[in-house]
Parts: sequence; structure tokens; C-alpha cells
Amino acid sequence: MSNQAVMEAKNVSKSFGHVQALDNVNFSINKGDIVGFVGDNGAGKSTLLKILTGVHEPDSGELYWKGEKVEISSPEDAQKLGIGILHQSLPVIPKLNLAQNFFLTRELTNGPLNTLDKKKMEKICGKQMELLGISKDITQQNVETLSGGEEQTLILARTYFFGSELIILDEPTNNLSVKETRKVLETTRKIHEREGIPIVYVTHNIPRVFPIANRFVVLERGRKVADLEKTEDLDVRDVEDLIVSGEMGGNREFEEAK
Repeated sequence: MSNQAVMEAKNVSKSFGHVQALDNVNFSINKGDIVGFVGDNGAGKSTLLKILTGVHEPDSGELYWKGEKVEISSPEDAQKLGIGILHQSLPVIPKLNLAQNFFLTRELTNGPLNTLDKKKMEKICGKQMELLGISKDITQQNVETLSGGEEQTLILARTYFFGSELIILDEPTNNLSVKETRKVLETTRKIHEREGIPIVYVTHNIPRVFPIANRFVVLERGRKVADLEKTEDLDVRDVEDLIVSGEMGGNREFEEAK
């Protein structure tokens, strides 16, 4: 993987009243990474995600984008930097077709009356979907007719197309079948391989992210307890053990990652 850090956090902390949601968290996301941000409920994954996407601001600590210190005070700030996010609840309108949802709030127009350029939108949407293994012939179908996996593919394609330089996936396969989950993971891998776009996959389900991730940042009660490269010796159980007990591989204690 490249050593060029796209996003870096230094000593990021956040509390809500007496609850310490994040405690001096450090990490970097490099170009070419697929990083699993993993941990149990209450580990701090959601808070960290919201800080990266401008929903919350940290109480202390610093964020760096491509080596420059930045303040991400709103989702608009994150979008301008090139941070795209795919939430658990998908931002689609079921009664609109694929092409309309693909260009939602970014519609293409032409002529003096700014009429919608439906043909161009359908052509672009169809090409992007086809690149990810979905038939281009369904761009006129309403989104409500799609499977969950196809919806996720649509949003991933849209996020990639509109210039995201870092894609964050928030529990993207929570409500999907095994078959649909495989499709989303395959799509994620394809997008990553096409441009080397770094991807952060936020989840508590280690078996789902393990096949595609090259690194794992493990959070527990607001602290980073490990930052692991995936090697031949690392397996799903090792990561799960860290989440549950702070130990890896049964009785082998794992030092806290600094």
C-alpha cells in the first residue's frame, strides 16, 4: 500500500457530557487502503465517523487532509474535500428511477430553459452501473424495484463518480442477504481497484469486512486499542478477540496501539 496519508487524525477526543466518546485517537488512512474501523456498540465508531464527515467537531486534536491541517465543521466541508459517505439509510427516492437518483440534486440540464437532459443522465448512469456489474438497461427502472445490493451499488457508483477521494461505508451490509453482501463487497473492491481510492468500512461485523480490508483499526470504549495490517497469520478470530477482551489469539496479550 502507498504510504501517502490521505486523512490523518492526531489525538482526537470527543465527549458528550460525562461520556468520553473518543479519547486521544490517532490513525491514518493511506491511498490504496481499505481500512476496517471495527469495534462493538459504544466503541466510538459512530462518533469518529461523524467527526470525519463534519457532523461533529472534536473537542481536541487535529485532522489532516493530504498533509494539511483542516477543520471539518459541516458535511459540506467534508464533501468539498472529497469525502463521500454511504450511510446505513440510503439517500434514495424509491419512486424515481436509477438515473434520477444517480444525479439527485446534481441534475444535468441543457438549452435556454434548463430542461433535464434525461438521455445524457441515463447514458452516464448506465455506463457507471455496467462497470460495476449491473445491467445498463435498468436505468429507467424505479429504485423501489431494486434489491438492497443493487441500491448499495447505485450509491457507491454515485459517490465514486462525483469525485470522492475517500469513501466511508457505514455498516453497508447490515440489512442485506449473504448474496447481496457479496455483491456490495465485490463492488467496493472494484471501485478501489479502479483508482486506488481509500475506503473506510465501519462495522462491528468482522467476517464481512475481513475479506476486503488490508488494515483494521480496533476501537474499544473510545480508545484505539490496535492498528493491524492484515497478514497471513491474522484471522477473523484475532480481531474479534481484540474487540471482546483486548487480547489476540487466546492468551497472547496485544499491546495498546499508540
